[in-house]
Parts: sequence; structure tokens; C-alpha cells
Amino acid sequence: MDDTAKQQTDGEKEDADSFFKNKNGYKIFGKYWYPKRKEDEQPRGLVFIAHGVGEHCQRYDCIANPLTDNGFLVFSHDHVGHGKSEGVRVDIVHFTDYTNDVVQHVDLVKAKYPGCPVFIIGHSMGGTIVVKTVLDNPDICRGIVLIAPSLQVDPNLVGPVKIFAVRLVSRCAPRLPVGRIDSETVCHDQAVIDDYDNDPLVWHGGLKARWGVCFFDTMDEIGERMSEIQCPLLNLHGDADKLTTLEGSQLLQDKAGSKDKTLKVIPGGYHELHFEPDGVGTQCIKDIVSWIGERAQ
Repeated sequence: MDDTAKQQTDGEKEDADSFFKNKNGYKIFGKYWYPKRKEDEQPRGLVFIAHGVGEHCQRYDCIANPLTDNGFLVFSHDHVGHGKSEGVRVDIVHFTDYTNDVVQHVDLVKAKYPGCPVFIIGHSMGGTIVVKTVLDNPDICRGIVLIAPSLQVDPNLVGPVKIFAVRLVSRCAPRLPVGRIDSETVCHDQAVIDDYDNDPLVWHGGLKARWGVCFFDTMDEIGERMSEIQCPLLNLHGDADKLTTLEGSQLLQDKAGSKDKTLKVIPGGYHELHFEPDGVGTQCIKDIVSWIGERAQ
């Protein structure tokens, strides 16, 4: 895929109808999963899913479909510079380039279904996006679900020297790739890994320096503001995750101001818990659907 690709679409009508233009003028690809309901019947609630870095929203059927089976309208979008959305691949100027689009999309859907409770799910960098969004917009939703969120820099992956180097590179070559995701650490299911490696909508070209600086700075900010989080919170994190640190989730559990907060640690779990085999992913999804359902009353 071209690094500077604009609209990533095959021109099909259903795709074109799913785009919205963000405040920076980029076309953002949105996806919607609708529950079966009678005409004029409101959904039980609205659930937005924020995907992780380099991937795209169409990888989340496994979470969305069980939610629609329980009466929820689920929606998501490819972050700017991801999937079918416009923008330079995995490049931002400010982390709010992501969060502003979440707020805009949630507002668009809420306007169509006034009065419906809103929940937001975020995986990996999507978890970072969700927490930052809620910190800046505390009334945007009734509760959040995090799956292996990136909340703290893992010194085993990115030490102080590398962070310093990335900051230097960002000043002179902001789009230079400075790291890659090892797909073998995504989950324990080889079929999922193969699909990830061969998915043309997944970005395989490396993570950019400027993106890295925005990401590091946002995690630092989140660490300083965790006590401001007041909404109900469910966090699932594998203790064998090699891409995000469990310590960040444990810190959030300790510091968040929420009275309703749960951290579920998955023994042996890798990064994409919703894809983990041997019933692990299935149970995680059941926990998410149950948790949201109980708080949608």
C-alpha cells in the first residue's frame, strides 16, 4: 500500500457511504454493525471500538457481532492514516488527530440515536486513544473497556536512549520508520498471525518517528492524569503480552478515580486477547458483552 495513499477504497457504494470527513479534511472510513430490531426501536446502546496502531476496524467482527446479538449498535472507524481512511500511513502531528475523530464520530451516531447509552472499547493504541478521549471529554460515554491498552512505555521494548533517539529523528525526519510490530507476538493463533501478515489493510511498513513522539507524550500525560478517570472501567490484559506492559494497566487500576473499575489479568495471554485460542478469546468477549450489558440498564 502506498505510504501517502489518500482514499483507500475500492469504490463500492457501501464503502463510500461509510465515509465521513474529519475536521482536518480527511475522509475517514466508518464501519457499522446493526442489531436486529423493530422499526423505530432504539438500540440497547451504542458501542464504539477504537482499533490499534497499524491495523483497521474490519478486524473486530468477533467483538461486534456478539454485541449486536445483544441489541447494541456497534460502530468504528479506521483511524486517520490507517486502513481505508485517508492520510499518510501511521503519521500524525498531534495525538488529538485520533481523539478528535472519535469524538466527532460518537457525536454523529449519538445524534441519530438520542438517549442511548454510549460505551467505548479500545485495544492497544486504541486503549490509549480511549483513555485520552475520556480524560478530555469525561461525559462522552457511560463506560470504557480496554483490551491490552498501551498506557506506559515498556522499558524492555523502548528504553530512555531509544526514546531520546526517536525524538531527535522526529525533528529532522518525522516520517522515518523507527520500529515494527512483530506479528508473532500478536496472539497464539497462527491463523490469526497469517491473516494479519497477509492483510493488505494492515500497515506493515514500520512505525514513524513523529508518531512515536506523540504516542510517548500521550502515555506520559495519561500517567499524570489517571486519577481524573471517573467512569466505569473494565480492563483486560494478558500477563504474557509482549507489546504492551501490564504494569500500565495495574497503575490505572490503582490510580483511576472510578468507583466501578475492574482489571482482569489473563494468564499466559498475548496481545490480541479477543483472538486468543482455546476459549480464552471467547471468554474475554463474553466478559466484555456481559459487563457492557449490565451497565446499559
